[in-house]
Amino acid sequence: MRAAVIYEPGDPEVLKLEDLPIPTPKTGEVLIRIKAFGLNRSELFTRQGHSPSVEFPRVLGIEAVGEVVAAPGTDFSEGTTVATAMGGMGRQFNGSYAEYACVPASHIKVLPPSRLTWETLGALPEMLQTAWGSLFSALRLKPENGADFVLIDDRAVAEQIKKQGLRLFDKVLELVGTGTLTDSLHCTTRQGSVCMTGMVGNEWTFEKFSPMDIIPHTVNLTIYSGGVEDFMATPYKELIPQVEEGILEVRLGKTFHLEEIVEAHRCLEAGSAGGKIVVLTT
Repeated sequence: MRAAVIYEPGDPEVLKLEDLPIPTPKTGEVLIRIKAFGLNRSELFTRQGHSPSVEFPRVLGIEAVGEVVAAPGTDFSEGTTVATAMGGMGRQFNGSYAEYACVPASHIKVLPPSRLTWETLGALPEMLQTAWGSLFSALRLKPENGADFVLIDDRAVAEQIKKQGLRLFDKVLELVGTGTLTDSLHCTTRQGSVCMTGMVGNEWTFEKFSPMDIIPHTVNLTIYSGGVEDFMATPYKELIPQVEEGILEVRLGKTFHLEEIVEAHRCLEAGSAGGKIVVLTT
């Protein structure tokens, strides 16, 4: 099988396309013929050398969609369309930057039948898990909460609110990082919550952090990073039909093929995709 292998951290060129043996699943594992996978910033950070727990050589990739090839000792049938994400994939064991991967059966979700392309399906495992978990697990949104005003974050949302005479927000989802976190906290009402999920701004820490100064009185700050348990709890059976019907919009960026993995990582690093980057293996 073809796989992109990394032997040491570095620039995108450290991803080497090689021929590897197709892995043999043990009892309780599922061999997947990978059709597509999304790229994630955690893979970028690992490639750059910011994941000290990851040992090399390694096939990166924390998510994938494809079809079951073999699944000894499990209830999965050959040809079933499935998704998998996290749980050590691409970190503790070889991941999705390949034509095949073996993962524990407990990390597999059967996807409902749909007319969605592999390109679209490949964008969904991490995307839906992160959105669902951030909004409904961390921020605990409910229909009765309501939502009647939208502001675009320009690092000065708190100032926009003051100028327009609006009340503060009850729930804020922070996706950029520490560069906008203070502003997010200060546009949140008392007893409101801010969930920090993303680090797309590549700013991980405060140079000087004083919680008493930065976190307003009685405002709650939490994080959502997700894990395999959260992936397995995400209701893909209900969400994928909504994607198919256009109720949920999936913003796809650029699509690449496995042999273009270096260029795909260049695009990811540059932040120029305009949406989720998906890599097809066929």
